[in-house]
Amino acid sequence: LKRRVGINSLTLRIKHKLLGEDAELIFLNQRPTNNKTSCAKGWFNPYLYASGRTPDIPRSKDFSIAQLLSPGLAADASIAPTILSTFAETATPIISPLCPWEVTHPSFPRYRRMAVLLVAISPYRTANAWSQCRIPNEARLCFHIFTHLPAVVVPVRGDAPVLGWGSWTV
Repeated sequence: LKRRVGINSLTLRIKHKLLGEDAELIFLNQRPTNNKTSCAKGWFNPYLYASGRTPDIPRSKDFSIAQLLSPGLAADASIAPTILSTFAETATPIISPLCPWEVTHPSFPRYRRMAVLLVAISPYRTANAWSQCRIPNEARLCFHIFTHLPAVVVPVRGDAPVLGWGSWTV
């Protein structure tokens, strides 16, 4: 964990056993695009690529939110608590309607939790070598968390997507 003013950088190793499986994605609020050569809407794809999942995002469409339904990794569920733990030593508020001492449990009728926050990702070695993030049976990425923006933790049902991202870039 590297701390700088306004941003925390966290390097994560994500263990997996996938070998290039197709990622099942759903796109919300699709519309025709003005710029078919733009690749900004797929800014989160390197995470999927590095963890052995192959995303297929059409260049002819824009969307508001992309949701990954499958395949899910055990590491996907542990990323949000790891990122939120970096907020403990900063003055960043974590807004949650749930009791912090209540144990999360994926079985019915309990809800799971989802963290909504602003992050950036980058390769763990250099600024643009995404191919070095994909190591056999693991992925290595740097998550950059903005410490002055609050994180919101909300309850979700068991059939919620594994993860999602917006197509907008900062």
